[in-house]
Amino acid sequence: IDDKVTIIPNYVDTNMFRPLDVPKSFDLVFVGRVSQQKNLHSLLTAIRDSSYTLAIVGDGDLRELLQSEFSDLSAQVRWMGSISHSHLPGIINQGRVFILPSHYEGHPKSLIEAMACGVPVIGTEVRGIKQLLIHETTGYLCKTDANSIR
Repeated sequence: IDDKVTIIPNYVDTNMFRPLDVPKSFDLVFVGRVSQQKNLHSLLTAIRDSSYTLAIVGDGDLRELLQSEFSDLSAQVRWMGSISHSHLPGIINQGRVFILPSHYEGHPKSLIEAMACGVPVIGTEVRGIKQLLIHETTGYLCKTDANSIR
């Protein structure tokens, strides 16, 4: 069956997603749905006792719940909601690090876009991410729990 299946990975427009000379406004940037799959609860728990700043780009069913539970982080976390795809390169480039703490992924386009921007990336050791990142070479891998993300 392998000879009958071809995997066509996501592509990234590298004319759009590329390193930009913009100020680094955030320590961490996350782009994706605000859902259970993306594991933002662990990420927010991980930064709770730190001074890290985080931009969360995206929306989803857990946004209000997480904003309420982590209201003490309002000075550190900027909830940006959904933004135009054309604005993503500028936001990603404002981060010192891009982070994708998901429980599982397919072929995460946001991670590939961040890599194309030349931003260091951290992802979890889950299918879909660990196929893209070589630990300490093309990015950094961690487990999905808050202590490992920390």
